Amino acid sequence: MGMARMVAKRCDCCRSMNLESSNLMFAIDYTTANLTCAEHSFDGKCLHSIDPSGGILNPYQEALTRLGRVLVEFDDDRSIQVSGFGDAKTPENAVFSFTPENPMDGCKSFNEIWQRYHDLTPTIELGEKSANLGPVIRHATAVAREVTGFHMLIILLSSHLANEHLVEAAQAIVDASKFPLCRWTNLMVLMMPRMLNLLLLVTSDYRDRDGRRSLGQYEGAG
Repeated sequence: MGMARMVAKRCDCCRSMNLESSNLMFAIDYTTANLTCAEHSFDGKCLHSIDPSGGILNPYQEALTRLGRVLVEFDDDRSIQVSGFGDAKTPENAVFSFTPENPMDGCKSFNEIWQRYHDLTPTIELGEKSANLGPVIRHATAVAREVTGFHMLIILLSSHLANEHLVEAAQAIVDASKFPLCRWTNLMVLMMPRMLNLLLLVTSDYRDRDGRRSLGQYEGAG
């Protein structure tokens, strides 16, 4: 099942529960896995490589384009939190905002996300440590505590998680469920570089407090 179709299916579930006003959050992987994964895809180029002519989209640009078409109706408040993680500068237990001048305001549209990605990415040094989603989920939880309503977190990831990080991600999900104000509709982890490779549905409901069940829902599709 293709990425757009899979995401659309999840959105249909949200729509059926009248959750069109979910707050969107994105997180993007800036680890060196974007280089190693590219050895067998994207013509050997870094998955974040940007074509100056704009004629060729990298996997992240392609994902943002497709997701923009599917999720635009959920962007009713014109505030989309976007963060990066795994780069050489940001501490392992933190993320950086695409809107550092006012992180809580976020991007106002998918066009702004695209432009900020285009401007920021060439300036970012990739980090050598493996991707860790625990801090990403905890950051999203902190944001959710400040903003009422339902939330949808989408993580664009270049590689599978190491076992120790998989456990930490599951624990972060369990921890998030303990906060009554954090009402989650979806967390989706999209695997780069091929849009058909989807690591989806870490959990569909953060109120699930069974860590083993949350971990068991972390599944991959090749």
